[in-house]
Amino acid sequence: QEELAPENKEKKDDVKEAQRVILSYFDEEKRQWALQNDFYSFLNQVSVQTFVFLLNSMRDPQTVLWMENFTDPAIAGLDQPDLDMMPTDVDMPTAGASHDCKLLNYHGLNAINTTLFPTWDAYFEKLLEQPIQTYTVESEYAQVPDYDLDIHPTRLCTRLLAVREQVAREFVNDLKVLSEMSNQTIVSYWDSMKEESEDKNNDIDARDGRDLKIEEGNLMFLSLSIHNGQSPSPLRKGNFDLLKLLATQEAVHRVLNDPERQEGPPAVSNRFLAEFYAERIVTYFDGNQNYGVADKFLQELLAEPPVLQELEGNTALIDPVRLAGMILQARENVAMEWRTLAAMVPDEHLGIRRLQLSQQIVGTAAPGMSFEEALRAGSSQVEESGASVPFPTTPSPNEVIENIIKEEPPVPVASFQFNVTSVFE
Repeated sequence: QEELAPENKEKKDDVKEAQRVILSYFDEEKRQWALQNDFYSFLNQVSVQTFVFLLNSMRDPQTVLWMENFTDPAIAGLDQPDLDMMPTDVDMPTAGASHDCKLLNYHGLNAINTTLFPTWDAYFEKLLEQPIQTYTVESEYAQVPDYDLDIHPTRLCTRLLAVREQVAREFVNDLKVLSEMSNQTIVSYWDSMKEESEDKNNDIDARDGRDLKIEEGNLMFLSLSIHNGQSPSPLRKGNFDLLKLLATQEAVHRVLNDPERQEGPPAVSNRFLAEFYAERIVTYFDGNQNYGVADKFLQELLAEPPVLQELEGNTALIDPVRLAGMILQARENVAMEWRTLAAMVPDEHLGIRRLQLSQQIVGTAAPGMSFEEALRAGSSQVEESGASVPFPTTPSPNEVIENIIKEEPPVPVASFQFNVTSVFE
């Protein structure tokens, strides 16, 4: 009867759900912890959310709906975060958003469906495969006629890649700042403990941690331009908060997966950290989150008292402060590695841009037409649009050298003048 009681059944379901979430981060075969969405997939997520936010700001609900359906975000439940925990100067994705759009109402990790998009470029490859879709927009006013709205996935791909590159450029700067926060976090912890002990007239080692608070530091840089006077992306502050959370989670995984911590006394503290982390996965790392939960996770770890534990005949003193220091050091390394990856993003987009261009050329080809004929057909479309497309002869290397020797101006290299919009859109 107790098991069949509604409240007990609900608790049992919560336990099963928590177990499912925990196991989703643990690879049973490799016996290692791993992220559900890696850095590249996370970059896709925040880029798509930023792009959808911009579409929503421009009052384009049809394209917002199309992007939501195509992305099919892996967001099971969407509990609204505590608005009291949100910074007052943050542009929330929910600003003016439809409650039906998960991407606009979600502040958390793991939103990319890795079953549909196992790699970052799979998202853009499948996006380019989508056909053009037409929406009929019906007007509620007699003086405004109805009209058809065409959604071109190739055009969306171009715009989304531009957003992704801007977010990546911001991450190059933000990850450098994040890597420098490790020492600041420990200093902030000891300052807080000193103040607490002075207030309570107690010894500094007698820490209870209830009043502990880690200072986040000055985040004014998130409002500044980092590239040619370009304004920061509208969700940069939220993206930085999620970036810190993901880097903290990856750092915890690296400490837990360290081969040197799998046996002997280090394995005892590893078990303590694994249990501490598993108890807080659902609270701090899964689903919709409040701002600053990465610091809260570290605060709770730092507030834990030292304890003696035993495992398979090995006894060790667990020092939570030392564990937090290891996590922060690992997070510093993660930030520098991801900074290198973020700097390479524009170059990695070249493959997608080539695929996009080839599909646009093939799209102009008639059945049985060769690639060269399709290329000419594409150029003829540019001519029909009124653009000038001269094709002067390209000089050979020998001609260039001879012109330099004769001190004559070189033969002009083939140049193209065209309307970019008519070609790429």
